[in-house]
Amino acid sequence: EDVFSVERGNVAFASAMGGWAFRPEQFARLYAEKLGCSEKALRKGLWGDWFYHPKSKRIVGKKLNPNGKLKPLFVQCILDPIWKLYDAADEYYSGDKDLPTLAKSLKLTNISDKELTQSNKRIALLAIMRNWLPLSSAILEMVVHLLPNPVEAMPFRIERLLSPSDTRIATYNDILKCKKSSDATTVVFISKMVAVPLSSIHGGVQEGSETDGDSKFVGFGRVFSGTVQKGHKMYVLGGEEPTEIHISELYLMMGQGMFPVDEVPSGNLLGIGGLDKVVLKSSTLSSSLDCPLFGSMMFQASAIVKVAVEPENVHDMPLLLQGLRLLNRADAFVEIEVMDSGEHVLSAAGEVHLERCVNDLRERFARVPIRVSKPLVNFKEGITMAGFADYKIGSRKLLRASVEKHIVGEKEEEEEEEGATTAKKKKKNNNALNIERNSSSNSGDTFLDDFEESIRLGFQLACERGPICDEPLDGIKVTVELLDAPLEDNGADNNDDDQMNSGQVITFTRDVIRQAVMKSNPRLIEAMYLAVITTTSEALNGTYAVLGRRRSDIISESIREGTGVFIIHAYLPVANSFGFADELRKLTSGASSAQLVFSHWKELDIDPYQKLGEDGEELTDNVARDLMDMVRKRKGLKVDEKVVKVATKQRTLSRKT
Repeated sequence: EDVFSVERGNVAFASAMGGWAFRPEQFARLYAEKLGCSEKALRKGLWGDWFYHPKSKRIVGKKLNPNGKLKPLFVQCILDPIWKLYDAADEYYSGDKDLPTLAKSLKLTNISDKELTQSNKRIALLAIMRNWLPLSSAILEMVVHLLPNPVEAMPFRIERLLSPSDTRIATYNDILKCKKSSDATTVVFISKMVAVPLSSIHGGVQEGSETDGDSKFVGFGRVFSGTVQKGHKMYVLGGEEPTEIHISELYLMMGQGMFPVDEVPSGNLLGIGGLDKVVLKSSTLSSSLDCPLFGSMMFQASAIVKVAVEPENVHDMPLLLQGLRLLNRADAFVEIEVMDSGEHVLSAAGEVHLERCVNDLRERFARVPIRVSKPLVNFKEGITMAGFADYKIGSRKLLRASVEKHIVGEKEEEEEEEGATTAKKKKKNNNALNIERNSSSNSGDTFLDDFEESIRLGFQLACERGPICDEPLDGIKVTVELLDAPLEDNGADNNDDDQMNSGQVITFTRDVIRQAVMKSNPRLIEAMYLAVITTTSEALNGTYAVLGRRRSDIISESIREGTGVFIIHAYLPVANSFGFADELRKLTSGASSAQLVFSHWKELDIDPYQKLGEDGEELTDNVARDLMDMVRKRKGLKVDEKVVKVATKQRTLSRKT
């Protein structure tokens, strides 16, 4: 069964450019009295193959419209009036009724004569449509009638917000019942920090309130139990230690306006000011320390597109750093990090999100001219087979690192979710370490026990930077064990195991794991978008040409019934996605549009170190090698490439004077 359907009432037809929207229910109320039929029957008939028979004054189906002379009710009652208005706004319209006449027939009284008599008919049309079918009313009406109230919705919400182990906490029942009595614990979840222009705060900013330029950060959240009041003492949970605060600013957020209020009961959305120093992105506020922590915000995508930013003038570096801190707080999804090279890297979900973040940084937060590098795309490294490598310790022992593919099962995922704290969940890691204590002598076990933490740290360092191009390892299981060295190798002597320190163990553990990965047929793993492309039959050739040039995998192609619109689903590599939408529009003259959503990670099925093809000739189209070299060049790592490719051409060049 479809989640969204007109019959359910959860679909609105809208024009984002025109700023108007409608639901069939609105027209059902309007036409029920005129047509002399029930509103319920008309609401059902306004969608699908239903027709109004003028002689019998009944709503009939396809069987009673054999000649096809009758128009569907949706066309007759809804689309025809809208088309009449748009036709009247056409420059070459020659009909009898102009826009002012049509506006009068619709009984629109809130439009001034000045708006109706505009020389630009487009402006007059938009004024009529926004007054007749306001977008805000249609959306608000749908929210009121369809979304459950906070008390009814809480049993569904609480499963996503809290873990099953939190049921033992007394505050859990207050949250579940959405209590607002005076004896209930006050609990608020701040989901994000919003940068609000000072001009949007009605009554002005309170004296002593912190601001950042011409904006102010306000915590946006919901009250889950109790009543929040001004001056109320609460605790900010989720950090290393609870922080005590006093609520000084409460706001009701309505559209673009912020209206100060004195209290907000449970179930309502609110804005809280004065949280700049205690909340970075999201947090749990409670009047009691015995309160469960709400889970952090969950996103369907990940920050896979990066750029390095720097000010054009080096003296503006403090302003850029302040701007990056503000952007990191204002956008719950964006990530800011400082590389080993000193570069400040901004990570976003995609090209559009990245462009928006850079514009906000330039115009709102840093307000200085900045330079932006070319997009940097994240990759991962994996293996296709098992392998191992050894490192000799002293004259008698070998440290062996064996690697194999690690597939996380459902049970392991459930254990990780139950064990993770709800305050801040760490990034998902699909690697595993197993330390085998199987040596015949106690000295081997003693060594592994003494340096277990160093081995684990070496494992983490190896996973953070793989051997191919210093990208994170993914999906590997490492087994570390201490073995007796072969007798023929006893002559060679590395550091004695009795003289080892933790730094040495960390270094050679990292190195031996990287060597084992290199012996296990390593592969590069790239991020993939799911591209949903809407196009027409005339633009199919251009669409497939763009997809073919960008290494896309076509999943499906379908056509909407009754229309000439094609829907194409394809997987598109993130590394090849930059400029995709612009190129698609150019080659199809605007007939194709695409929506990109992060889908999954895909392993490239070609060895990045393969130089020769099956026929023994040099391989020129190794995509994995090209991507590896691109990343290694960017990071300043060694690249194996020919400086002079065709020497004969070099000699024929003439020096220009």
